[in-house]
Amino acid sequence: MVKFGLYTGQRLGDLARLRWTAVDLEEKEVRFCTRKTGTVVIVPMCKPLEDHILSLPAGDKPDAYVHTELGKLAEFSNGGPHLSRQFGDLLGRCGFRALNSNHAKIEGRESKLRAVKALSFHSLRHSAVSMMKNAGIPAVVVQDIVGHASEAVSQVYTKIETETKRTALAKLPTI
Repeated sequence: MVKFGLYTGQRLGDLARLRWTAVDLEEKEVRFCTRKTGTVVIVPMCKPLEDHILSLPAGDKPDAYVHTELGKLAEFSNGGPHLSRQFGDLLGRCGFRALNSNHAKIEGRESKLRAVKALSFHSLRHSAVSMMKNAGIPAVVVQDIVGHASEAVSQVYTKIETETKRTALAKLPTI
């Protein structure tokens, strides 16, 4: 699931509900209809994602979930917080963030101006956008791959690495 998040930039719920019918191995594409916006997004598979998909067990039912257990959980919770909470717990057990044993609502969550949030599955969406832009993929292409509605939204997800900036500045002429 992490590879899907990193190599497609899609949301956890959309990835959990991904079915084999949306995976086109001939065209090497994955098709999503995002639940949040209803946008249809077609993501070409990069080689690491293709290799991962080919390593997954596929059943006899083409409409089965790619990630069986997560798909069932997403269906059960109607895309609720259960998936995100489970991923957060996993990150906590691995030491990547603090454990949240009581799952209480985070104070200040309603505020648009809040402190940096803990690492989450959604962090992979930010990482995917930043990695693509740092790799030199044009912003408009990145925006289309992840399904952002505007350049402004896409920019919020972007963190340009120092080395990318150095490479860009090294191309300037000496005057």
